Amino acid sequence: MAPKVISRRRVSARASQLRRWTGFVAAAVLLTLSGACSQSDATSSEQLADGTSLAAHRLPRPAGPVLDAADIIAPSHEQALDDRLRSFNAQTGHALVVVTTPDLAGEDIATYTLELFNRWGVGGQNRNDGVVLLVAMEERQVRIATGFGMEARLPDQRCSQIIKDAILPQFRKGDMAAGISAGVDALTFAMTAT
Repeated sequence: MAPKVISRRRVSARASQLRRWTGFVAAAVLLTLSGACSQSDATSSEQLADGTSLAAHRLPRPAGPVLDAADIIAPSHEQALDDRLRSFNAQTGHALVVVTTPDLAGEDIATYTLELFNRWGVGGQNRNDGVVLLVAMEERQVRIATGFGMEARLPDQRCSQIIKDAILPQFRKGDMAAGISAGVDALTFAMTAT
C-alpha cells in the first residue's frame, strides 16, 4: 500500500489551525493564571507566627514604590517609574507599588500579593486605598491587589481588564518594562477617576 500523500496546502492549513489553537490555549491559560484584584482571606500552608506566609517574607519592604527583585526593569526605567510613582503619591495621597519577583516559592499569587500588601501597609491603615501590582516571572503571572478604600475605583473586573488590555499585550511582545508602564498608566488613571 502506498503512503498517503497530503497536499502542501492542507498541511499549511493544519499548521495554521494548530498555531491558532496553541495561541488560544496559551492566552486562556495566561488569563486564568493572571488573576485580577485580590482582597481574599486565603491562607498559606507555610505560615509564620504572625499568620503571613514564608514566601511573602522573602521580599523586604521597598524604600520606594518600586521593588524589582526579578531584575526585569532597566535601571533608567526603574528610576523613572520610581520618580513617577512618588510624584503620584505626593499629588493624590494614593500609594501604588510595583513589585517583580523571580518566583512565588510555591505560593498562590493571590495570597502572596495580598500578604505583601498587608505586611507593607500599602495605602495606610486608615485610608487603606493603596494598590500593589505584582509580576511573578517564573510562574508568568500578574496580580493587582487593592485596599478596600480603592474597591469602588478598581473592582475585580477593572483589574482584570487592565491586566488583559494594558499589561499582557506588552509582555507577549517581550517588553516587560512597557507592560508594567502601561499597567501603571491604567491604574493611576483609574485611581484618580471621579
